[in-house]
Amino acid sequence: MLLAIWICVGFFALPRLLASPIAWHDTAEALARYSLGLFGALLAAYGLRQQTFRRIAPLNVPHIVNMLRIAGLALLMYAIFGGLLPPPVPFFPGNVLNAETFQHAVGLPPALLQALTGLVLAITFIRALEIFDVETARMIEAMEQQQILAAERDHIARDLHDGVIQKVYTAGLLVESAQQHTAPDGPAANRLTTAVTVLNDAIGDLRRNIGELHTTPPDDALPIALRRLVDDPRFRSLVDITLDLDLSETARLSPTRAAHVLAIVNEALSNVVRHAQARSVRVSALVNAGRLQLRVQDDGLGLPQNLQAGYGLRNMHDRARLLDGRLEVSPVNGKGTLVALDIPWKDAR
Repeated sequence: MLLAIWICVGFFALPRLLASPIAWHDTAEALARYSLGLFGALLAAYGLRQQTFRRIAPLNVPHIVNMLRIAGLALLMYAIFGGLLPPPVPFFPGNVLNAETFQHAVGLPPALLQALTGLVLAITFIRALEIFDVETARMIEAMEQQQILAAERDHIARDLHDGVIQKVYTAGLLVESAQQHTAPDGPAANRLTTAVTVLNDAIGDLRRNIGELHTTPPDDALPIALRRLVDDPRFRSLVDITLDLDLSETARLSPTRAAHVLAIVNEALSNVVRHAQARSVRVSALVNAGRLQLRVQDDGLGLPQNLQAGYGLRNMHDRARLLDGRLEVSPVNGKGTLVALDIPWKDAR
């Protein structure tokens, strides 16, 4: 709005009111400094202060906060040197405070002070750009925590399903077998019946708890679920992802198998973001001879020579084994890493 007012006044009104081209030029410059430079610098300083204390200070990065404070002071200085010191003009305050009167009083031209202010702004903002590295590190840390938590929940759920529930179920069968060798109306039979009821309730509670531990299996078609995953801002904001799908738009896996596949892709992308320092990654999937072949390939640093599989990589292999498939993690021509998953499309069990 201020720019529109300045254009109207500077280019339409002033040429008609002032006969001298020099006076017109100086007056237009003075009005631009007062309306645009002064208020623009003050507004920028205020906005920078608000952003610093609302969004940056809670991240506990005092050196970046200090840099942004200095940048805010530099913007205030620019409001003075760039907004309040126009060429001499025949109206207030330009007829009293202008570039000539300032240089006569201080001995330094305002243009020099404006240049120094710009230099301070450049240095402080370059130093403050470290905030992007801090935010990226915090995002990666949160992703790692979510991955560890999800993996632990799945591990506990599998242990409960494969171990505890089976033992409780076996105990129930033994109690039911003991019932057959007791008198139907005796006290022992009543206690055994109560024991069977309690054991069945325990199995029901365990199954319910396992369902709560597991994340909700996706019910979408696999291409839709993969697009949603690769479009996650956690990944898109840090690496360029290309998705190449040779699948029918209605191709579906069972919810449990789809959850395992998406968890493997999610872990692979998380590893790219956390460790690979890659610029781009390609995710491809196709069905060939009744098998789903899925690839996640990046152009990052590749695998270390003495690779020790961490919990995430072991969890990916466990999921591939549960899918009756195989998972291979290998370097690509000395640069980048390929994660290849090959599983049957339909569950044979």
